Amino acid sequence: MYDRQTDSWWSQAFGRSVHGPMKDAELEMYPSSMMTWKQWRDLHPDTQVLSKRVSGRLEGMSDTYAGYHDSPQIGISRQLRFQADEIGPKARVLSFVVDDASFAVPLAELEDNPVLNTEAGGKSFVIVGTPDKKTARVFISESADWELLEFGDGRIVLRDGVTGSEWDGLTGKAVGGSAEGQQLAEVPGTLSYWFAWKTFYPETTILKH
Repeated sequence: MYDRQTDSWWSQAFGRSVHGPMKDAELEMYPSSMMTWKQWRDLHPDTQVLSKRVSGRLEGMSDTYAGYHDSPQIGISRQLRFQADEIGPKARVLSFVVDDASFAVPLAELEDNPVLNTEAGGKSFVIVGTPDKKTARVFISESADWELLEFGDGRIVLRDGVTGSEWDGLTGKAVGGSAEGQQLAEVPGTLSYWFAWKTFYPETTILKH
């Protein structure tokens, strides 16, 4: 990426400028959500929609990479090779960084059991796959034992092993029990192909059940 104010170049993976007047400056990363408009609107009915119209249509309403998702091609070069690994190069992964250590969970790992309790960087996390199986959420947790109570139709309900409270797996907010109203801190995650993430973070730890 580049910014028009300084013409500096930025690494999308690192969020850091790699060339120009802003070199070595870092952007702050925020958690983001990929879900249907209906799901988002149900959670946040007062959302303000930002869009950019091009030739009378909404930009971004079609997938430019639709053919690429299903092809064996890797990256922009047909000559690119990827070292054999325990998961395929174009496996979709949800990845995150904690204290300079990188982690990735294959979305396929969450299909049968969408709740993954794990420790990373000395902290406990709960990773929750979404009902549409297209992405996941990563939350910092005081409990290392989360139980799935309800899953499907855009709704995920969890119970933690410390207070026994019920939590919304999409928002990380307690909806019942002694912790009701409390909010789990969400870790910014990156949804990408495994080969793309590993190119930038070769020492990534793969998380599984």
